[in-house]
Amino acid sequence: MNPSSLGTESVFSDSRDEIFAFLMRRLRCPETAADLVQETYLRLHQSERRSPADNPRALAFRIAANLVVDYLRKQTAKSRYESAHDDEALASETVPGPDLAPEQAVSLGQTMDRLKAALSELPVDSRTALLLSSADGLTYVQIAERLGVSERMVAKRIAQALKHCRDRLDDETT
Repeated sequence: MNPSSLGTESVFSDSRDEIFAFLMRRLRCPETAADLVQETYLRLHQSERRSPADNPRALAFRIAANLVVDYLRKQTAKSRYESAHDDEALASETVPGPDLAPEQAVSLGQTMDRLKAALSELPVDSRTALLLSSADGLTYVQIAERLGVSERMVAKRIAQALKHCRDRLDDETT
């Protein structure tokens, strides 16, 4: 371990609680603030490896502030996308085909209603990832780029969303 990384870790550990409080004031979400604290550390560490800063504490707060701006931009874009996507979904509601028996059509309609309810219960990030994958046919790489997260996080969110929907459908049929 090089001397500058020891300094970075020391500065970061001394400032971690202050950075978290700083992020909480701006985001009002402990989970997001905690994620951005970790991202701040990673970026600070990467920056220090390239060229040591004169004031690593100030750099850490600058990184955190920039992460807040990036996060809020992504949330705004995501909200716009979701509202447009919701409008499209309403416009293209699935109507049972004429070749279904009446009881099949009713069952299909009830299943669709349960699925819509299950989707509405999901966190926005998970629902968005699932819809981008299944409805829009995007790859995990494309979804990760669009949402500003890792491919692994996309896979995790989609898996959680599918499990939730499957559990909800199973609960209502038993």
